[in-house]
Amino acid sequence: MELTNPPKVKIFVVLGLDKKKIDVAFVFINSKPAPNPALKKLQLHLPVQKCPFLNHDSYLDCSQLYELSIQNVKSKLTHSFDAYLGELDERILKDAYMAVVSARTVEKRLKKKYKIQ
Repeated sequence: MELTNPPKVKIFVVLGLDKKKIDVAFVFINSKPAPNPALKKLQLHLPVQKCPFLNHDSYLDCSQLYELSIQNVKSKLTHSFDAYLGELDERILKDAYMAVVSARTVEKRLKKKYKIQ
């Protein structure tokens, strides 16, 4: 994924789809939580026991919401079946959703576009 600097392969979790079904909203999974104490509550711990597709405990960074076209996502999944790793536990998804709702670091227009309110 080329949304990082420097570019690297990242795991992401889709949290929303716009009403026209053109774009998806997602958050990244990181191996370590953000060092910023103000963002700590927006870093959800993902234990490997509940996320068997991960190699180690990781963190879902709910401090930023990113966008991709659904075509881009479909293309990546079509060309690389290994790109789909699995699903998160429903409780973790609900916690992620609520963390994004509460995040002052996420633009209101994005929350509205993806009905994350």
